[in-house]
Amino acid sequence: MGGTDYLFVYGTLRRKGGAPLAGRLAREAVLVGPGRFHGRLYLAKGYPAAVDSGDPGEAVHGDLHRLGDDPALLAALDVYEGFGPAAPTRGGWRRVLRPIGAGRRCICAWIYLYDGFIDEAARIEGGDYLAARQAGRRTRRS
Repeated sequence: MGGTDYLFVYGTLRRKGGAPLAGRLAREAVLVGPGRFHGRLYLAKGYPAAVDSGDPGEAVHGDLHRLGDDPALLAALDVYEGFGPAAPTRGGWRRVLRPIGAGRRCICAWIYLYDGFIDEAARIEGGDYLAARQAGRRTRRS
């Protein structure tokens, strides 16, 4: 696979996130367990969008997966996220490596971070997209 064998997902690609590819991810990758990313979570363009944060108290919650040897899964996820050479340089998602907290461990994993402007995005308080969606929590403008 090169680089890393792990992927952290925090939105529609989580097991109950609703994306068609979430099922494929569940079948073809191994769920390591819950994880957290040092960042901030927004709702941008109708989708959860994580960005880096300088505040050590902020976290984005999600699921950490160990990927298999087949690069086709990651390629399909890149297409779903709009990441790749044909993607716009600003306003989409980019796949980057970040440290992910998983229990007492810290694992370097791929994550899709939002590369757009968050001025008009709504903040997802608590950093957990599924919990916010289930609770019907309102978001606030940043």
